[in-house]
Amino acid sequence: MNQTTFEKGIGRGRYDMLRLMMEERFGPLSAKVLSRMQQLSDAELIDLGKAVVRAKSLKALKLDN
Repeated sequence: MNQTTFEKGIGRGRYDMLRLMMEERFGPLSAKVLSRMQQLSDAELIDLGKAVVRAKSLKALKLDN
């Protein structure tokens, strides 16, 4: 399914906000983690955002696999 420009912008905003939250909580993110995050769907980004609130460490989010 093709996304509209608006939908792409919403997804980018989710990614950017989540990246900022994770950097604030866990410090600088590796290129590997950022690459993995860019591959996530909108639904997966939302789930990740919920998990960030509870995670004690970046490793707990399992983004470095």
